[in-house]
Order: sequence, then C-alpha cells, then structure tokens
Amino acid sequence: MVSTMTKVVIHTVGRVPDEFVDFVQRTLETFYRNAGDGPLLVEVYVYASSLEKRMFLEMEALELGVVVVGDFTTLHEAWRGWPRIHVDYERCRDLDPEIIEALLLHEAVHSILHGSIASYIIEIDSDLATKLGFDLYAESIYLACSAIKDYEVCRYMIEKNMHSELVRYAKFVRSLVIDQNCSDLISTLQVLKSLASIACIDLPPDLNVVPSSCKPYLELLSDLHSKCLDLSSCANELLRLLVKRFVEESRASQGSTPRDSV
Repeated sequence: MVSTMTKVVIHTVGRVPDEFVDFVQRTLETFYRNAGDGPLLVEVYVYASSLEKRMFLEMEALELGVVVVGDFTTLHEAWRGWPRIHVDYERCRDLDPEIIEALLLHEAVHSILHGSIASYIIEIDSDLATKLGFDLYAESIYLACSAIKDYEVCRYMIEKNMHSELVRYAKFVRSLVIDQNCSDLISTLQVLKSLASIACIDLPPDLNVVPSSCKPYLELLSDLHSKCLDLSSCANELLRLLVKRFVEESRASQGSTPRDSV
C-alpha cells in the first residue's frame, strides 16, 4: 500500500518525557514524508521501562499465538495486520540522539517493507524442526527471519541514498557485536541479525567490527538474498546451511580423537 500521508499514532506506556515523544514523532513523520511510500498508518508504542515493554509484547504474543518475542531497544512487528514500532525509552535515554534517530529510521523502513502479517507467518521446515527440537528451531528461525529482513532494510536504505544513516546505525551495532563470536548456531544467528542491517555497505575501518569467526557466515546473507523467492525459503535455507556447517564441524572434531574401546 502506497501513501504520501502516513499517519503516525503514538501511545505511551508509563511516564515518558514529552520531549522524547515529540522527538520520536517528528523523526518518523519527517522520514515518511520524505520517503513518499510509507503505509497509511503506523502505531508507535513508547515505553518508560524495558519491563513494561516486555510485559506488553508478551501479552500480545500470548493472545495472538506468537511463539518468539525479541527484546531489543527498538523493534517492529505487524502481528495484528498493520505496522507497529516499539521504542524502549529506558534503553534509549543514554544513547546519542543521532543513534536513536538511526534506530527509528531502521524500524520505519521495516514498516514499509514488512508492514503486513505476511512477513510474520513462516512456513515450518519439519526436517529442521525435528533435527533441532521445536524450541531451538523456533528461536533459530526467528533470528534467521530477522536477519533476512534486516538485510532487506539495508538494501532499501542504500537505494534511498541513506548511507549516512546506515553508518550511524553501525555505531550502535558495534556495541552489540564487539565482544561476540560465532561459536554455535544461536550465537552465530544473533550476530548475523545484528550485522545484517549494515551488511550491504562498506564501513569505515573504525566501524568494521565483524568478529573474525563470523565473517564466513555473513556473506551467506547477500548470496541468499539474490537467490531465494520468499522469506520462509530464505530463512529456512540460511538455517539449513548453518546447521549443516556446525554439525559437520562437530562431527569432524569428534572424528579427530581416538575412539574408546568397547
């Protein structure tokens, strides 16, 4: 749906300073006006605390049958069929305004690209679900989907000449991944989800903080983006490739040691 008149409706949960709410509204309205292809309506929830945010999202998830809920500084979802952005003031208040703006713009692009329920209904791969167990599969496919969608956000922002905004977002990502590594399936997916939002640009040396153990996996995102037909197939293929690599590494490691006598 295309409109140059995106309506931004803000709800506050708890006591949030008016100047922060005004900043959020002004930032989003300016973006949609300039982008020219925003949705008709975007709801924005600004929470005074992380606890209030988690409680709201968990109640929504329970009511709507959502299996996995992310806990981020800002996030976007369309569980009820229209785009909603969630902003954690407790986590935002110590960030630089330019970083907060970059986070808000990232979520606003999600509302354009992933603002319908279709982006949140994923086809289950029964073989992977059986191999991993449902709980691990649910967490893994959520992170894989998030990484694919974040990479799509990056591509959109490049097309819209938003390179400077991506560089600002990279400053936030640096704080998330600087001490991380890709030692197992979940940690790898968590890092990929963080890096996907800036994976389509060349970063200045001081922001190029991709953990060395994660570099082989990062290129999978761009490869899959050019090959997959839809989100479900992309996310499941990403997960399938990562499971295969980690299983193979585990088997190779086990095979390198002598077997005990039976």
